[in-house]
Amino acid sequence: MKCNLCSSTVKLWFRKMFDDRYGAKGYYDIYKCKKCGFGRTAPALKKEKIGAFYKKYYPLNKTNSSQIKRQVDYKNNLKKWLLGTNNVSHLYVNRNSKVLDIGSASGVSLLEIKALGSEAYGVEPDSTAQIFAKKLGLNVYNGFISDNPFPKLKFDFVTASQVIEHEPNPLKFLLDIKKKLKTDGKVILTFPNSDALYRKLFGRRWIHWHIPYHINHFSKESIIKLAKKADLKILNLKTITPNLWTLIQIRCLFYPTKMGKKSDVWDSKSRRGSGNTNFVTKVAGLVIYFANKFAPLIILPVNRVVDALGHGESFLIELEPK
Repeated sequence: MKCNLCSSTVKLWFRKMFDDRYGAKGYYDIYKCKKCGFGRTAPALKKEKIGAFYKKYYPLNKTNSSQIKRQVDYKNNLKKWLLGTNNVSHLYVNRNSKVLDIGSASGVSLLEIKALGSEAYGVEPDSTAQIFAKKLGLNVYNGFISDNPFPKLKFDFVTASQVIEHEPNPLKFLLDIKKKLKTDGKVILTFPNSDALYRKLFGRRWIHWHIPYHINHFSKESIIKLAKKADLKILNLKTITPNLWTLIQIRCLFYPTKMGKKSDVWDSKSRRGSGNTNFVTKVAGLVIYFANKFAPLIILPVNRVVDALGHGESFLIELEPK
């Protein structure tokens, strides 16, 4: 096998990984390029099956328009920085812009873009999003950026939060985005950092492998190489770690799942992650309780320092055509 980015030799990174979040059946391997550090899940999900696969396993169909409206939060930048919730690409667009958000899901991002004073358009492969779009008065295309959605429009910004790692062909993804940009348009992306400190600490138990949904696993070197191949100039590149992600990582360490089993650790109401009452799970419950209680005192400063050093969980990158 050869690297999808630089054609160099790859090595087996992790073997027999599985969906430890939603319980889709199957084992997968992750390969890593020896030269640029780009990681790839194999076998990768086929593009023509992604929409149906996500509709079956992703939780988009478990919400409603009222809940979506309550999730809208675009104010208080200091609070977002402290919590690490500023790792969302559309929050960095300028007012009075035309914005295309790829992977717009339920439409929260589009409502926030509109609240920020800009014109919002979305692209989402899960057809469930169309139901919410109609109820919320949103412009959402059911499909992919490669379909050339909204063919008559060009955009000031194209944003994609936690999307490029899902793309079967990340280079084509960026090239398709470029076609939708105005002459002075910009691309803003967020995606997991496979060289993050927590990834190195937790190895195969790192929560952002997110197999098989995450096909690509980017290091700093590999995303720079990808941008160069797409003839895009990097304007800004930094890392951001949501504090909630760190709490969920702690929960997942204590409550591992088995292949084919859905985990309840990702439920925001879950504090135990398991219905078991043996000694181990009781101890784990106490650890998680204190982790939640003292997160502002411990996790917050640690994450902000880790981000400042460039070793955080999620990249945020801003690019423009050369």
